Order: sequence, then structure tokens, then C-alpha cells
Amino acid sequence: MSENLDVDDSLDTQTRNDHQTGINWEKVLSWIITIILVIGMILAALKMLQPKIAEVPPVSPDQNNQIVPLPGLISNLTDCRLSRFANIKTDSPDGVRHNAVKYTVQSGDSIFVIAEKFNISAETILWANYSLLNDDPTFLM
Repeated sequence: MSENLDVDDSLDTQTRNDHQTGINWEKVLSWIITIILVIGMILAALKMLQPKIAEVPPVSPDQNNQIVPLPGLISNLTDCRLSRFANIKTDSPDGVRHNAVKYTVQSGDSIFVIAEKFNISAETILWANYSLLNDDPTFLM
């Protein structure tokens, strides 16, 4: 039994030495391929980022002043537009205000009480007094 142990020990040390001193060529090859691919991608990206200069054909001064004839007017087209007459009659219901009413806020007033008093919406009061209330009814004092 002691002989078997010695043989096993010698095999274990030999495999350990092979792993420690041997070069793993698969790993080295994969790193080389990876480095080549990364360098290739960097070079391709740099080539794409280089500005390209467009070539402009030379133009003689005579070509700039050349008169180009326009196509003739086709007069046999029919008028297909829709036309409507303006509706002049615009009735506004009775009792509608056309100007602003000045109101001084009293103690205990809220925006909703004022709106109900003048038969308008609270949003209308906020809209009309934007410079004072800034769309915030808490500034109503």
C-alpha cells in the first residue's frame, strides 16, 4: 500500500507541475485574436470619424450667368378649389360682457365665490389675472 501511495503522489506532483509550467495555447490564442479584433474595430471607427472633403466641380463665370428657359404655362387646367362665402352674421347672446370688470377682493372671498357672483368659471378669473395670480389662487388676497 505504501508503494501505491508513492506512485499516486508522484502522479499528482507531475500533473501539478505540468499545469504550473505549461503554456495554455488556447488561452494565448484567444487573447491574440481578441486584441486583433479590438484594434481592428478602433481603426475602423477612426476611419469613419475622419471628415470627408467633397469635390466641387470647377464652374466657369459664364455658367453662373446662363439664362435657363422655364417651362411654359399650362392653361387648360380647371379650377378645382373649394370656395366658401364668409358668414358675416355672428350673433352673440344677450348679457355677454365685452370688457373686463374691475372687482376688489373682500375678506372671505374665494375664487369660486367671485366666479359664481359674475357667472363665469374660476379658470377665467385665473386667466384674466395671470400677472397677479400666476395661475395660483392662493395669491388671491
